[in-house]
Order: sequence, then C-alpha cells, then structure tokens
Amino acid sequence: MAALVLASALTAEARSEDSASEGPETVTVEPAVRAVVDFSGAADSWSGSPPLRARLLAAVARMRAPVLFLHTANDYSTAPGQALADEMRRLGKPHRLRIYPAVGRTPREGHNFVFSSVPLWEADVFAFLDEILK
Repeated sequence: MAALVLASALTAEARSEDSASEGPETVTVEPAVRAVVDFSGAADSWSGSPPLRARLLAAVARMRAPVLFLHTANDYSTAPGQALADEMRRLGKPHRLRIYPAVGRTPREGHNFVFSSVPLWEADVFAFLDEILK
C-alpha cells in the first residue's frame, strides 16, 4: 500500500500512446498527474530487483509532475527515494526528499509510518500539495 501512490502515478506515466508498441519501456506523459507523493515506494524490493530499479528510474526520467519522496530512517531502505530524487535532480526535475527520524523499532514499523504517524508527515505533504496545486 505504501508504494501505491507512486505506483499509480508511474502507471499513469507509463501508458503507451502508440497502440503498436507494447511493454513497460514505452512511457508517455499523463497530463492529469500534477503532483506525486511517494510513501516508502519500493523500500522493501529495491535492492532485490534490478528490473524494478531500472523501470522506476526510467519512469521518473519521463515524469513532469513534481514528486515528494518520503521515508523514515528505519524504513526497509531509503535507497529508492534517494536514487529517484538523485535522478530527478540530475535531470533538473522538481522533487523533494524527506527522510524522517525512525518510527517504531523495526523496519516494518518505519515503513508503515504512512498509517501510524500521520502527524509526522501531514504538514509536509499538505504544504507540498498546496505549493504545487495552487
């Protein structure tokens, strides 16, 4: 669930314009997506899936919408947010990366901060959306 927001946005970004083209490498821009908030996206699968890393890096390279990447220090991994934010920075695309202090004691508790710690991230998310969607 935590990666649903990013996955949904990337899926929208990855729709093919050319019906003759098939496969996940065909990416187009979905103009209706104006902002993306990524809660711990790919944190548990980033290190174990080179194809996932490649697809997400390719997707952010084609995105126009600004992205807010959110993790906690004790998430399964903060590498996805860091790598995707680095790629967006390299490409001059608008984004933010926020890594909060650890939530709970385990990676699972840190990963689930979207549910358990709304007051931690709520102001940052609303400020980001207010700025982008004004």
